[in-house]
Amino acid sequence: MIEWSEEDLMIRDAVRGWIDAEVRPNLDALDAGELPPYDLIRSLYKTFGMDEMARSSFQKRLAREREGGAGGPGASGSGSDEERPGGGDAAMNMLPIIELCKVSPGLVTAMGVSLGLAAGTIMKRGTPSRRSAGGSTCSPWRRSARGPSPSPTRGPTRSAACRRPRGRPATSTW
Repeated sequence: MIEWSEEDLMIRDAVRGWIDAEVRPNLDALDAGELPPYDLIRSLYKTFGMDEMARSSFQKRLAREREGGAGGPGASGSGSDEERPGGGDAAMNMLPIIELCKVSPGLVTAMGVSLGLAAGTIMKRGTPSRRSAGGSTCSPWRRSARGPSPSPTRGPTRSAACRRPRGRPATSTW
């Protein structure tokens, strides 16, 4: 069993407060599919600084790759805080997910697909230029000039950098 520190418990309580204010009032719209989850996820990340932690971790990883160090595609790190997907300590990565699961598992699924599957695949298998683009233009947490995309992987507002170029086979690495 994990024993949370006082700081971790304060984070947990803050996340619970955010969920009560932002998620619970929108549960029916989320469940009916009327409200895409991505604005709520962006708000969660921005409110708790998780977007900056992830961005910092991402930039450090790219810098290590450019220098020829560990952290390239498929490399397994030592598991330090800098190498975790969110870039922070384990509690900051786990507590929002634990608390969200209690209220809206679908929101956690959207986070897992966007950050775990999509972004993880780009970071592991993408070319260096695609990984750099994936960290900024293809991110589901960023808005295009025309507004938020209804989905990070489809829709009319998706960034041109995210689309597969025409004429290229779908199996091509780009």
